[in-house]
Amino acid sequence: MYDLLLELPTIEHEVMANQFKKEFFDNDEQIIHGSALLDKMEYLEWLNNTQRNSNPLTVSKEWVVAKTFFAIRKSDKKIVGIIDIRHNLENQF
Repeated sequence: MYDLLLELPTIEHEVMANQFKKEFFDNDEQIIHGSALLDKMEYLEWLNNTQRNSNPLTVSKEWVVAKTFFAIRKSDKKIVGIIDIRHNLENQF
């Protein structure tokens, strides 16, 4: 069992996030479920998108307000997952 840290994504996570994404693609995974579309966007676009979606004033109409966190293994600081915490389950559109 590993201890995990939850960290809000920042520009400092870009290299690690791209390694995380590459590992999925290298293993023939086409979709990173629960990644808030990291598999579909470049990191900076994804970072801006997750920040917009964490604010009720800027969230995409198709989404609910959510905070996205990286699950980081404490022992080696490697991203091992992404966690999306939704503030509610009701879409606003």
